[in-house]
Amino acid sequence: MADVVQKIVEPFLRECDRLLGRGYSAVLHGSVVRGEYLEGWSDVNLLLVLEAATPDVLGALTLPFAGWAKSHQPPPLLLSRAEWRRAADVFPVEITDIRSAYRVLRGEDPLADVTVRPADLRGALERDLRGRLLRLRQGYVALAGDPGALAGLARDTAPSVVVLLRAALVLTGAQLPAARADVAALAGLVLGFPSAPLADILAHLGDGNWSCTSECFAGYLSAVEATVRYVDHLSPGDHP
Repeated sequence: MADVVQKIVEPFLRECDRLLGRGYSAVLHGSVVRGEYLEGWSDVNLLLVLEAATPDVLGALTLPFAGWAKSHQPPPLLLSRAEWRRAADVFPVEITDIRSAYRVLRGEDPLADVTVRPADLRGALERDLRGRLLRLRQGYVALAGDPGALAGLARDTAPSVVVLLRAALVLTGAQLPAARADVAALAGLVLGFPSAPLADILAHLGDGNWSCTSECFAGYLSAVEATVRYVDHLSPGDHP
């Protein structure tokens, strides 16, 4: 994590400090914080919560964002504090996932006073899972005869599926493990699916030479289908 922070994040934040002072929060989250960052493949995920996100403030950030773009990483997310305080019902999955592994690099902790309601999380999670399942089925139909292309689809989508599995485990009240592979294994036990196909995909993230068999991808689909069924039958008050 230290290398990524020093090479990409800190130079960006020093420019933000110069332009914004200390009146903002910066939160690093995702694979870098979990210790699962893969050079050349993983995203660096940074959230900025600003006192205000007016055009003047956004315009002032042009230079640091231009510098960030040279890293070929997705740009940091920008919200005002007022927007952030009211975002939990709109982004419950995202906020739940940030909360599972994050590090505050600047300002106050914006997660400290944000509460995600289980009902909001369950509804958003089912919607995201069903959308993901539809897209995976489309991809499987189109690519089942090409193990290399199927592997690309599996690698590109598996991390976001793990995000959804984490959210599902939060709804069950389970204690979240840090590593993706451990999340997959626990989700398989709790939600009811064989986790070996997903574990195989996760073991090959960033491996452009790996080929995914149709059987492995079918098992991946089955894992998502089982998670959809589980979440669909949860009542908002079933778990904390």
